[in-house]
Amino acid sequence: MNAAHVHLILNHAPLFGLFAGIVLLIWGLLRGSYEMRLASYAAFILSALAAIAVYLSGGAAESLIEDLPGVTEGAIERHEDIAKIAMLAIGAKGLLAAAASFVERRGAFQRSVLAALLLVAVLAVGVVGYAANLGGQIRHPEISAHQ
Repeated sequence: MNAAHVHLILNHAPLFGLFAGIVLLIWGLLRGSYEMRLASYAAFILSALAAIAVYLSGGAAESLIEDLPGVTEGAIERHEDIAKIAMLAIGAKGLLAAAASFVERRGAFQRSVLAALLLVAVLAVGVVGYAANLGGQIRHPEISAHQ
């Protein structure tokens, strides 16, 4: 297993962690379930940590594939630029989830904090999904817009 393989394995975790966190948060809000909300915070925090690992593994993956036939520097740079924004968005969501968990464990449930968390999570899904799509276009011509 090389760095590119590790990057490809890890890059699914933040996106699916975001989806799981959103479902758990909505379920926790609709059901009034403290436990579901705590589970959503954990999913959001873990997905933020996974995003760090994905981002850090990207440079090593790039060095392995940048000279392969069909790989363009432009495709890598587009992916890398959006990946930076995605990591910031998912990191902000992770910090907000940690703050929400801290506040709620102290008995100060705040719907406004949870609404902000949900909004940031949904926005992060969009950015992370876009970064994933751009990454896929680097070596997957079947999803490339250039056809």
